Amino acid sequence: MELSTRLSTEAIQRAAIVVLFNYLNDMIAVLNQTWAVEDDEYWAALNRGNEEWFVEPIEDKNFYAGTIPSLINSSIENYPNLCAICYIANPPTSFDDDGELYNNVLAIEVMVKSINSEEEVTQEFRKPLMPFI
Repeated sequence: MELSTRLSTEAIQRAAIVVLFNYLNDMIAVLNQTWAVEDDEYWAALNRGNEEWFVEPIEDKNFYAGTIPSLINSSIENYPNLCAICYIANPPTSFDDDGELYNNVLAIEVMVKSINSEEEVTQEFRKPLMPFI
């Protein structure tokens, strides 16, 4: 039984970063071709022609556990970046007299760069990246 005040949110976000660091860029490489075909079909359906952009891999130095607020104003070399934040641990709704279970919320946030438009960035966020977990 865990009797300390530690809820392991730091350990959870670090573990998430390790998993993403080890697998995300490989999965991006595998799925880029599929996404290219889907994107071409999408733009053709809108009669706009092909947009020539892709999901960029994330450099090793741009994986972060926790939030780094200064990244929003940092140089382009720090994009794209990814952070994992486990910021809430709430006890579940229960009628037990005591308990040691918590629901932890883990957020994965990605900041990307766009050369062309906000729509380009929005398109990137619609793509699922987690079939490997």
